[in-house]
Amino acid sequence: MTLFQQWKRGGRNDPGTRMVAPLEWLRAMERDDTANQALFEGRWLPRADVAETAREYLVTMELPGFDPSEVDVRITDDQLLVRGARAETAESEERRYLRIETSRGAFERSFDLPSDVLSETDAASAMFRNGVLEIRVPKVQPSAARKVPIRSM
Repeated sequence: MTLFQQWKRGGRNDPGTRMVAPLEWLRAMERDDTANQALFEGRWLPRADVAETAREYLVTMELPGFDPSEVDVRITDDQLLVRGARAETAESEERRYLRIETSRGAFERSFDLPSDVLSETDAASAMFRNGVLEIRVPKVQPSAARKVPIRSM
């Protein structure tokens, strides 16, 4: 049961439920959904999924209608940064919009990188296919144990 459902179930006459539960529900939404929070603040962020395998981290981001040249992917020491912009919709003599629901303008998403990623940026790869950006960041593979020779003095 979600916090919102608990709030509804508590009833209007419970003052504790009336004040605390909606605030907790909003705080939970803020913590859990970065893209929705951005919309709430009047900006937009494309939705992203972050996954992990034994060998790499995988970030997939929904960018329908984007061209790969409109997106910039960078890796710093401790972050993966994805930036882009979608031009504002312009009406023309041939086209008059009746409704516009797609988000426009610039976006920037950053993801903290764990300490087990390869520091070389050329090790990472990005592919754009069917409106989805897929970024792969390899992990540092543990090296096999090796014997250290002991010298005598």
